[in-house]
Amino acid sequence: MNGDGQCIPKGGCLEGYHRVEDDESGRCISNTEGCPEGMIFTTSKKSCEYKENVCQKYPELKECIEAPTPTPTCHPSYSPVCIKSPPSDLDCPQIPHTNFNVNGPDPRDLDRDNDVIGCESDETGGGGDGGDGGNGDGGNGGTIRNTITQTGTIVIQDRTGSITTTPNCAPIERTVSLGPSTMAAEGMRVIATLSLCHVLDGTVLLNLLTNGIQLVAANVVAGQPVKAISVNKQLMANLGNGQGLYSVDLGDRMSDTTSNKGTQATLNDNINTILLWNDAGRSVNFKFDNNLALNIVSHR
Repeated sequence: MNGDGQCIPKGGCLEGYHRVEDDESGRCISNTEGCPEGMIFTTSKKSCEYKENVCQKYPELKECIEAPTPTPTCHPSYSPVCIKSPPSDLDCPQIPHTNFNVNGPDPRDLDRDNDVIGCESDETGGGGDGGDGGNGDGGNGGTIRNTITQTGTIVIQDRTGSITTTPNCAPIERTVSLGPSTMAAEGMRVIATLSLCHVLDGTVLLNLLTNGIQLVAANVVAGQPVKAISVNKQLMANLGNGQGLYSVDLGDRMSDTTSNKGTQATLNDNINTILLWNDAGRSVNFKFDNNLALNIVSHR
């Protein structure tokens, strides 16, 4: 019998009951009540003691093993850089990357002008007159970084702003604004890069000038096209003022003429890049409403 008039069994508490360290009453408590905060059961379940002391004696107890801190994963919408997935809060000034691709949901709101380029720097805007953040079309007399030579060879040096797919070949559904900007004669703009994936099916809707702008499907290896074709556009509607709405069907096997050389060629399950080519023989000014909508299904 303790000072509180409670009966204390000789030899310890009965099965299913325990005592608490520093409890001078020595009373037995049902194990269903658990231990006080900061304490855990000993291995015998006969007493609750301070966790620090128990873990020093029995570090193998599950209560003593610290759960590993989960490693944040890279969010698939941002490439080729690694930006951690939420919930941590990040803004552009806190990210050591600029001018990266944003393909898919933008939970960080890093592409606020929706031009598929995240955290754009003042110094980088790609081709054109800076209005669309496009790539390599040369702008108003600037250097043409993406072009096609007289022999039909396509040269790609700039992919800024191009859409990229994920490693598991997730479908692409994006609308790309083309203007206002200027595309130099023979200039090219990379629209989508599928990397290790290849086009299986899809469509492209284009709101463009009625003359001179071609859609090009290409097989790119080691950064440069091995084979490319200018894809025939179907006029869906004449929008007036020299503008038209066009449609292009994509597939795993496509045949058409090679860009600039005009010879027949076939791409068979190896299309991994979509481009625009200015074949008008002069610079072309895109208006603010010129755009294209991509719907691409790809596979490895």
